[in-house]
Amino acid sequence: MKACMKKLLLHILLVFSLFLIFIPSMFAVVCGDTVIASEILTSDISQVGSGSCLTIGANDASIDCNGYSISGDGTGGGIFVSAYDRVVIQNCIIKNFETGIALQTTKDNLVANNSFELNRWGLAFALGANFTNVTNNTFSGSLTSDLAFSVGTTNNSVWMNRFYGKGITGGTVKLNQSFCIDERGNFYRIGLSNPIGGTINWNKMGWNDCGHPKIIGTFPNFVSGNFLEDPFQVNWTNQSSYPDNMSFYLEYWNGSLPERWWPINFTEGNSSVFDTDALWNLCSYRLRVIPWDTIANGTPNITAQFCIKTRGTINVNVQKCPSDGIGGFWKANVWLFNTSFVLQSVNLTDGAGNFGFTDMPHTNYTIVVNYTGYTNARRNISLRADTTEIVNFLPGEVCPLTSDCQEDCTRIGGDVCDSSCDGINGCTFQFGLPPGQSCEGSRLGLRILYNTSHDAICCDYRRFIQKTPGIGINIPGKNVVKLTSIINFRDAFKYIVGAKMHVIVFKKEQ
Repeated sequence: MKACMKKLLLHILLVFSLFLIFIPSMFAVVCGDTVIASEILTSDISQVGSGSCLTIGANDASIDCNGYSISGDGTGGGIFVSAYDRVVIQNCIIKNFETGIALQTTKDNLVANNSFELNRWGLAFALGANFTNVTNNTFSGSLTSDLAFSVGTTNNSVWMNRFYGKGITGGTVKLNQSFCIDERGNFYRIGLSNPIGGTINWNKMGWNDCGHPKIIGTFPNFVSGNFLEDPFQVNWTNQSSYPDNMSFYLEYWNGSLPERWWPINFTEGNSSVFDTDALWNLCSYRLRVIPWDTIANGTPNITAQFCIKTRGTINVNVQKCPSDGIGGFWKANVWLFNTSFVLQSVNLTDGAGNFGFTDMPHTNYTIVVNYTGYTNARRNISLRADTTEIVNFLPGEVCPLTSDCQEDCTRIGGDVCDSSCDGINGCTFQFGLPPGQSCEGSRLGLRILYNTSHDAICCDYRRFIQKTPGIGINIPGKNVVKLTSIINFRDAFKYIVGAKMHVIVFKKEQ
C-alpha cells in the first residue's frame, strides 16, 4: 500500500513539473525582469530611467501583454532581445521609450498585434536581427522612426501594419527586407486633412510594398486615338492591409498649377464612373485613388498623364443677300440651342457673316440664323468631340422677306413663344427676365410678373404693362352681390381681354 502511494505521489509531482514548464507564468511581471518562459501581463508596468524594462533571456520565450501597457519616461527601452531566437512579443502597448523594442543577433521571431506610441524609435533591428515577422502592429507618434533597420539585418518580413508616425528608415538596407507577403502590404498615412497630420513620404515606405490600391484595367479607355470622349469606369485594387474597413477617394487633376485635385467620388467600393462631359480639352489629366481607414488617408496611386477631349467647335457662316438697296456690312443673328431646345448662346456674326462657337460639349444642337426682318433658317447638327463642324447658310435660306414668325413672337399655326422670332415682323421678344419668369416656350397670352410694378405679356408686342389694382365694386348696403363664376382664359386669369366675370346683383325689396 505504501509503495502504491509513493508511486502515485511521484506521478503527481512529475505531471505538476511538466505543467509548470508548459503553461505561461501567472506571476506579476515588473520592469527589470528577465523573461525566460511565456509571460502574460496582468497589469500595466512602467520603467523610469535608462535600461530596458524587460529583457529576453531564453530561446522560445514569449511576452503577451494581454492589452496592458509597458511605458517609460522617454529614455531607455521597452523590450530588449539579444542572442535568443524564436521570441514572440504580442498584444502590447509600448510607449514613451527611446526604443520601443530592440532586436539584435536574433532570428525567427514574431512581433504582432502591438501598438507603438510616442517612442523615438518604435521597433529597431540591429546587426544580426534576421528572419523576423512584423505584422498587425500600429505605429504612431514616433519622433524619429516607426521601424528602423541597421546594417547586417536581412530577410525580415513586414506586412499588414499601419504606420502613422515617421515611416520606415534604413536606406539601402531596406532592400534586404520584404514588405509584401502574399499580396498583403502596409498602410502609410499621408497628410490630407486627417487628425494624425503630416505625411510619410515614398522614401519612408517599404521599397516593394504592395499595400496601396492600384488603378487597374485598360486606362484610359480611349474611343479613338488619344481622345477620351465619354464617361468611363475607373477600377482599382483594394488597400491590401485591413481591406475590410477601407473607403476610397477618387480625384482628378487637370495639370494646372498650383496643383489642385478635384473630387470625383468617395466610395467603399473599388470602382467609380468618371463623367468627363463637362471637362475641357486637355492632355494633362491625372487620376488618383486614396484609401481612408477611418483614421487617416493612406498612400495614393496616381496615373500618368492622359487626354480628355470632350468638346468641339461650331463655325457658322451666313452668306449675304443679293444687292437689294440695303447695302453695307450685314451682321446676322445666330442662336444656338441644345438638345432640350434651351438657348445656349445668341450672337451677331461679323461683317462677313462668320461666327464661331468654341469649346462646346459634344451633343446635338440646333442653329437658327437670320438677318433682322428676313427669314429664319435652321440647321440640326451632331457635334463630336475634338471636331469642328462648319455650317453654311446660303442666300436662298435667309434672304426671302417672308417668314413664319408673327409679330407676337409665335410662329404661324402655333401659340408658343419662340425667341428666334425676335426682330422679325415687328416682334420684340423680351430677353433677360429673372429666373423662372422667362417667356421662352410660354403659351400666347400668358402674363407673368416682371417686377413689383410691371407685368410682362408673353408673345405680344406689349412688353410691359403696369399692374392694375384689384377690381372694386361698390354696392349699396341693401343690395347683395353673388359671384357665380370666373373664366380662366389661356392661363391669364383676370388680365387678358376676353376673360369674363359674371356678377348677379340681388336687390332687396323695399
